[in-house]
Amino acid sequence: METLAVVCILAWMLAYTSALQTYYMEEGCGAAINMMTRNEDSIILRLSRNPTHRPNQDCVIAIEPPLGKDLSVTFRDLDVESSPTGQCATDFLRMYDGRSGQAQFVQGLPQTICGNSNMMLTRSYETRLGYLTVQFQSRSQIVNRRGFELLISAFRRGPCQGGETQCYNGRCINNNLRCSGYDHCGDGTNLCPLPLEASVALGVGGIVVLVVIIAIIGVCIYKKKRSSSMKDEITKEQIRKEQYHNVSGESIRVKTVSNGNMH
Repeated sequence: METLAVVCILAWMLAYTSALQTYYMEEGCGAAINMMTRNEDSIILRLSRNPTHRPNQDCVIAIEPPLGKDLSVTFRDLDVESSPTGQCATDFLRMYDGRSGQAQFVQGLPQTICGNSNMMLTRSYETRLGYLTVQFQSRSQIVNRRGFELLISAFRRGPCQGGETQCYNGRCINNNLRCSGYDHCGDGTNLCPLPLEASVALGVGGIVVLVVIIAIIGVCIYKKKRSSSMKDEITKEQIRKEQYHNVSGESIRVKTVSNGNMH
């Protein structure tokens, strides 16, 4: 039971720091992700689960936020083929502010996204009509690129409601996104009372202390059981000796009386 408790605590800590569902676009082309029905406030969207993405593809996926919320998009990785001049000639990513490719592009983003610009990784973007539609197209015959990884988080424009926390930029995110290790606000807001590293360190330290306490309790229980077992053995031995003496004494008495011809 003690071991199971420790395993459960470790699992909870890992879940607490990284509990985001990851979706792979190549495996869900044409699908729609309804975050409300899936009970998700934030997800990770990656192009591929492999080191490099597939060539020759045109994939579209739509993401629906919880009711009354919009979506923020933060690039965690971007590695898409581009021409020497930076043009998105064969491979590109597009993001639409709506439920189809007929909607307007997400504000602040270029119509086609490619390359590996660090500038894309320094800020977040947001929808204003709720839905986010992501399209990726590749016409390359040979691909040696990772693709992209997006952090997509649902948020409400203030004022915040119960169960929500306000970011510096005015967005309201669900309280369960705090201290998750991700920038769900998109502006670097630190919503955790302690840095993530400190929280994890405290958690690990607590587990170590718990393991030590469990070990001490286990040793004490073992010693107690062993002491009790030894006492039982001593008691049993004493009873055997007393029984032996009683039986021997009775035999001697009976033999003495018999020799005295008493019946």
